[in-house]
Amino acid sequence: RIEKLLYHTIVLLNENVATRFLSSVYSRPHPHNFACQAVQSLCLKGNISVRIAAEIISLCKGTVNLALWIGPSDLDQKTNSLLEPLDELALTSLSLSISLLFSHTPSFSLSTLQVFHSLTHLEILNRWVLWSSTVGLEHLHGLTHLCLHIHTRRTKPGLVIPLLSHPCIRVLVFRISEGVNAV
Repeated sequence: RIEKLLYHTIVLLNENVATRFLSSVYSRPHPHNFACQAVQSLCLKGNISVRIAAEIISLCKGTVNLALWIGPSDLDQKTNSLLEPLDELALTSLSLSISLLFSHTPSFSLSTLQVFHSLTHLEILNRWVLWSSTVGLEHLHGLTHLCLHIHTRRTKPGLVIPLLSHPCIRVLVFRISEGVNAV
């Protein structure tokens, strides 16, 4: 069906577009089944609230590629409503700011969340990831491709070594935030 092709890859640029997407899906017969089967790749961007993002992720359980690029104003680390729907996905590719999932603290590990166990491709947008810990990246044994945004003057070289020697990672990309002359 043409509709499944149209819904295969969904890019939602803001809260208004996200709300219209939900209305469109809910207006269909069997919306959960449709969204689960049709949406394979999902990109959430901009000012989409955590509540709306969580609802969309819960609805699109068949998603295997997710870009979670939102800057919500309603993020509550104690009752983060993104965690449960994310853990229900069998993602292979994820791009996100891990600040959406954890407070900025060196005492967490990505391996504690189920969503990271099935990943082969991961991009982390936070530049502080290798400042004080590896955030458990070395424990994600399914990863074959990893992209990290880093700040070279703050990243600790000793934290890069476990990633360079990771037995499964075939492609490791560091996106540098400074200008060419500063690196």
